[in-house]
Amino acid sequence: ACVCVHIFRNPCSSRYTLRIASAILELEGGHPGKIAIDEWRIENLGSAPFEYEAWPKGSAGGCPDGYHIATKHECTLAGKAVGGNLLNGEAKTGSWDWVPCGCSLSGGTPGVVHFDTNINACKQNDGGWRPLCRKMPSSAPSVSVAPSISAAPSKSLRPSAGPTISEAPTVLQEYYTACGASHFTCRGKKVAEHKDTKHEVRCCSDTHKGGWVQYGTCEVWGESNLGESNLCYEETHAKAETICADNGARLCTAQELLDDCTRGSGCGHDEHMIWSADWVVLTAAPTFAPAPAPSTQSPTVTFAPSPSPSISAVFQSKYTVCGSQAGDCKGTKTKVEEEDTNHEVRCCSDTSMSGWVKNPGCSIWVKSDLPNCYETTYAEAESICANQNARLCTKSELLADCTRGSGCGHDNDMIWASDLFEPPTASPTVPFRLTAFGATGETGRVTTTSDGVTVNTRYVYADPVIVAFINTRNGPESTDVRVKDVTSESFRLFLEEALGTDGWAGHGDEEVSYIVMEAGRHTL
Repeated sequence: ACVCVHIFRNPCSSRYTLRIASAILELEGGHPGKIAIDEWRIENLGSAPFEYEAWPKGSAGGCPDGYHIATKHECTLAGKAVGGNLLNGEAKTGSWDWVPCGCSLSGGTPGVVHFDTNINACKQNDGGWRPLCRKMPSSAPSVSVAPSISAAPSKSLRPSAGPTISEAPTVLQEYYTACGASHFTCRGKKVAEHKDTKHEVRCCSDTHKGGWVQYGTCEVWGESNLGESNLCYEETHAKAETICADNGARLCTAQELLDDCTRGSGCGHDEHMIWSADWVVLTAAPTFAPAPAPSTQSPTVTFAPSPSPSISAVFQSKYTVCGSQAGDCKGTKTKVEEEDTNHEVRCCSDTSMSGWVKNPGCSIWVKSDLPNCYETTYAEAESICANQNARLCTKSELLADCTRGSGCGHDNDMIWASDLFEPPTASPTVPFRLTAFGATGETGRVTTTSDGVTVNTRYVYADPVIVAFINTRNGPESTDVRVKDVTSESFRLFLEEALGTDGWAGHGDEEVSYIVMEAGRHTL
């Protein structure tokens, strides 16, 4: 089917509308089920004031009350919102002593968007620069979501609206906590907690701070010993936000915590659950309202609400995990597989066994030569371990490298884990992010080849829809991005080249952007 895409701009209100018009546009999610979409409208959140604003030149105090300087992650969005010049689509980032701290717009028309990380030597705004400010929301945005729909064939390109779901207003009651370091299990890697419970506090800064930790490839600096007295804190979420603000910082996102950006920053918090800035959207059970009367001007299509996402056989699958976190498993650390597929076997014992390996930091003994090396089904793998008076290892034990180096060269293979893959049976609580340009579940950017890369999603989805597209064009032949192995928590991206001189699988690195959303009809 043909799909027409038009982007309209209203010059008076600076509003943009993206319309996708077709009789039926079907997006297939990672699990069975399709969605028919007539029109999506994506607009910014308003025209006066914008979410991002360039404040007047000479604003030596920075942003006014109710605004804050755009962070490093927000600076590019802020620049786009105010029409600033970007370098290769990004804010110019560096460390200068002649540029204001943080995000700003240089003099001239329209001016170049800069982000200065040198907070110790950056200059005060002398009138030649305009601070780029973000309006601080007074409360969390809410999202109205209508049900996914199915349609009977029709010649109409503009079907009447289907039934809508009325949702209770979003109330921020829960936020995510994350384990202080990935090599510890804590009570889980990411857990939703009520805002009034107490958890440990770590703060993140988008600019360098003396004595704060920058870990690995993270773009933030983290700290746990906070304030003039270098205190350690266990507080409510509101108090945690205040503590970070008092230290000129913010709460870290859940992803920053999961990426170990605050690991080793003090207070022994690596083994504790840390407050993140990410909220959990909680709503009351939806109620259905009848569809409006059909239009008499043109043929219409009748829509009915689709049933809840069905559980298919994939939900009875098991996890497999790369034999070593340093192993070459083609970019895949965990993967969900059907029980009748073949994968390598490693066994775990909770008691000491002669000839079995016990790795540092682990409380189990492991072996791969049983006495042979195996690649078999899940049921057979269970039987092999039982015959050794042992068991299959858990997903967390494999991810903690407790079986690393235990033989058979399995460090580079996917190993059966005992964990059953159980996606959520209720609607997931994916916190939609409202921006000046619309809303998404999550977005990201990765580099991949024909070998592919596995992307672990930030949230859990019942029926994820992934849209992916290539940003670069490095190879001589045309190539397309493909999506496969979609689960509620991950998917795989790879490149497929048309039959050229080096075949379909010979394409080099390309940068791919992706969008993940829950299948359904969304009002943005």
